[in-house]
Parts: sequence; C-alpha cells; structure tokens
Amino acid sequence: MNRRKFIAAMVGASTISIAGCGEEETTTTSSDDGGNGDDSGSDDDSGSDDSGEGLVIEEHELVEDEFSVQIEGILLNDTGEEQSYVEVKSTVYDEDDVRVDDFFTNTTDLPDGERWGFEIPVLTDAEEIARYELEASTSAF
Repeated sequence: MNRRKFIAAMVGASTISIAGCGEEETTTTSSDDGGNGDDSGSDDDSGSDDSGEGLVIEEHELVEDEFSVQIEGILLNDTGEEQSYVEVKSTVYDEDDVRVDDFFTNTTDLPDGERWGFEIPVLTDAEEIARYELEASTSAF
C-alpha cells in the first residue's frame, strides 16, 4: 500500500506543478471497456477517436501484475509541430458506469511524427474497473 500512496502523492504534486500552463490546447479521446487485463481494443483503431487535433492514441490496454494496475498505450504526435507538453488522462468507471477516479501521465518536447509509449498508474483494483476513457491534450487539464 505504501507504493500506491507514493504514486498518488506524486500524481498530486505533478498536478500542482503544471497547473496554469497557458499554451493552446489540443485534445483527442479514446475509450475501452477495461477487460480486466485483456487487450480489448488495441488490436485495431476502432477504440481511437482522432478528433483531427493531431494527437492519436494508436493503441492502449489495461495491464495488471501482482503489484500494480496501469494503462499502457502508444500516442502519435501528428499535429504538424513539436509539442512542448502532452498529457494523457484516464477516467476509470465501475460496472455501474460510475466514475471511480482520474489518473494521468505526461511528457515534454514530443517531436511531430514521433510515437510516445505511455504508462498511466491506476490506483484502483483491476476488479473494480469495468471500462476507462483516455483523453490526450497539449495542456494540463
């Protein structure tokens, strides 16, 4: 449990340190039914929603091991320019379609045309996750 508290503290600290960034925002979304570790949705692009903004979540899956749960994926910067900040936020829902929590990860200086392999730590037991949604942005939410 100490690892989860540490990760939660780091996520909270990251939110405070990036709040107020004033750059223009670009957003794209993607969703998955969770699958409790199954690779549901990452075999094709049907789970990705390229909103024309240029951040494309090409694949993603919920991964569980004996110590942690995370969402792993690949994001393509197809915006036409280097992005100084990119964030991927996950919203996790339970079987009653009630939002459980939000988690995120970010990177900086992502060149146009490059792919970024992201991992979002999820501080919820995999059994509680029925589905999740992903949203990519060029600014802090």
